[in-house]
Amino acid sequence: MKSSVHKAGAMSHPPKLGEQELRYLQDTDFLSAKLRIQDSLRLLLEQTQKQLFRSKDLLALPAAVWETPPKISRGENYEGLPYLVLDYPRIFQQEATFAYRCMFWWGHGFSCTLHLSGRYWQEYQQTILQHLGQLSDKADDWWLCVNSSPWEYHYRPDNYRPLQELQQKQQLHKLAENTFFKISRRLPINHYQEFPRFSLETLEKLSGLLN
Repeated sequence: MKSSVHKAGAMSHPPKLGEQELRYLQDTDFLSAKLRIQDSLRLLLEQTQKQLFRSKDLLALPAAVWETPPKISRGENYEGLPYLVLDYPRIFQQEATFAYRCMFWWGHGFSCTLHLSGRYWQEYQQTILQHLGQLSDKADDWWLCVNSSPWEYHYRPDNYRPLQELQQKQQLHKLAENTFFKISRRLPINHYQEFPRFSLETLEKLSGLLN
């Protein structure tokens, strides 16, 4: 019995790390820099929230969506990478959602997304589908969710498709078959200082879709 246990144990080998992985293990500067960057990004999201709040009276959105306090959250593992999220304005209910999500995803950049479901999607569906053409001058800037799940934020083709593409293929009417609606816009990492203005500008344009 002892010999078989010893033999089985001898067959296992410790994991082998590559040269680049060993360099990562020895790098004490990166994690410190990462924490500083995340603190700076949180401040950027706080600035974004304040700018949205100051402009709320100019945005034709339901008053109820501003009643829930803003929420900034942080995670380490969306598809293996860190992220920060500002949800504001927001209503997340079991049966309905009206949320504007401003997000930074490490290595991928910034995004602003309007998410409607339940009674909010039912209420605004017809108006949105009529007004999507207002964005046609920059339709390649806007992305529409085609996924069956509303909780993915990557921009691969199984999740988001460009508005321009769906317009050209005359597929916008199919959005009415979905139980939710998500429209998103992206900002590259090197334009990070523009994010508060970009977020407000995006919400202003989205507000126009609802009215």
